[in-house]
Amino acid sequence: MEHGERGSGIQELAYERAYAVLPPLVEWLRVATAHVEYRHGSIIDHDDINQAARLLLPGVDCPVRPIALDEVTISKRTDDSEYVRRLTLEMAFKMMLSGRAELISQALAYLPSTKINTVNDNGFTALMIACITGNENAVIALLDAGADPNIESPGPLTINATSPPGRSNPNLNISLNSVNINSQSQGSYNAETQHWTALTYTALLGWCSIARVLLERGATVEGGAKLSEDKCTVTPLQAASASGNNEMVALLLAHGAQPFLSTLMKDSFCYSGAAQRGCYSAISVATAHGQRGCLHQLLSHPLNFSAKRGEKEVLSLEEILAEGNGTGQPVEGRNTRREGKEPVFNKNQYKTLQEAMYHSAESNHLDITMELRGLK
Repeated sequence: MEHGERGSGIQELAYERAYAVLPPLVEWLRVATAHVEYRHGSIIDHDDINQAARLLLPGVDCPVRPIALDEVTISKRTDDSEYVRRLTLEMAFKMMLSGRAELISQALAYLPSTKINTVNDNGFTALMIACITGNENAVIALLDAGADPNIESPGPLTINATSPPGRSNPNLNISLNSVNINSQSQGSYNAETQHWTALTYTALLGWCSIARVLLERGATVEGGAKLSEDKCTVTPLQAASASGNNEMVALLLAHGAQPFLSTLMKDSFCYSGAAQRGCYSAISVATAHGQRGCLHQLLSHPLNFSAKRGEKEVLSLEEILAEGNGTGQPVEGRNTRREGKEPVFNKNQYKTLQEAMYHSAESNHLDITMELRGLK
């Protein structure tokens, strides 16, 4: 209601709201453009407007941007050679996605030296696109033609850039607009999907039949994550646990996926130590999303208990002092050993469960919190 400040004393409904509720058009353009630049897009679409509304309007929310394919758009400023390269690559990918062996063999002539494992400007191989769209016939045809299911989507820092000698810094943020990727073009690789494999996209979207085919053809069950390497990525089991696909979770667990595996990396140069890179374990992801059925599957998997056998744990200072007293047991598992039982989980797994309990409480899934608290 408007106040009678104009001297009339008549109250009437206000059809124009305050700036805090309805920002001007320039703010919409600024925020939407920021989302376009983040995903390295060329045009503003409806999802960018939805994301801008989520930030500018109070009480407005929208789902995250789905994994999708952007059509090739070429501006007038693009030179002829780049124009031909993009259209040729798009034509070759469409031929490979047809699922016909004859067209796939013909498409190889239009591809660079990587051939069937070529990554397009969005960071996808033809096999990844077939998995995203759920085209099982194309997946089988590409695998028969020699496609590697373990090719990873490159990250923004996968750049053939040269820096002055003696001044290289791995922590620098390199702008994609100023460096050529693969010495060919400026790719639109997304940091959120770096090191994802075809199985990771399949697990996220829930194509169980395609995931079974990929695993039978040699796909790594952990995707781009490796125990011997520190990679900021998401494993297929983490993606399936977030979406709550029980069938996919069971399939991945049957092929040896590790529920307690975390790809989380923390920046040691960050003053707060809270800069998250990577993803928490699949158990933490399931609790944060309230996927109770998936959590039960992950906790009851026999691999959790077999991994504990013969494992040497590093004792903390508190546990060493407790053992040195001679009167008590180590802090963790004291009650269970007093009863003559070995603890079900090892020390690292208990830490992961405690972390998952915090995530469930923060996400307001208190039933899961109390259930995890009761685990012994």
